[in-house]
Amino acid sequence: MTRLSDRAYKLLTDEVRRLAGDDPFQQPQRQLVLKQLLRLNNQEGVAASRDELKEIVQDFFPSFNPAVLDQAAKANRPPGKAVQGIRGLGCAAAAMAGLVGFVAFANLPYPMNSSAHR
Repeated sequence: MTRLSDRAYKLLTDEVRRLAGDDPFQQPQRQLVLKQLLRLNNQEGVAASRDELKEIVQDFFPSFNPAVLDQAAKANRPPGKAVQGIRGLGCAAAAMAGLVGFVAFANLPYPMNSSAHR
């Protein structure tokens, strides 16, 4: 799993581009932040925390919108145990349905062979 999900990367880069705009004095800061975000996006490991993302962007852009940081941190969270539990529950339900189906099929009545009753 990458340290920065594609969705979180897009949220953060869009906000950086919005803040930097076309100002030529902001372009070096913009490039540094985008490079650090891209590195996180390509790096494997534990998901980056909100504080880590804040350190990267707010050093260069102090007016960075905290709501965007919150959205990016939320988008960057790995799927929780609740999602994994639901998947496990689905597999268990499918296995149980298969077992019930097998038992029902095995208990189907079949016609007796007429030669057995003579």
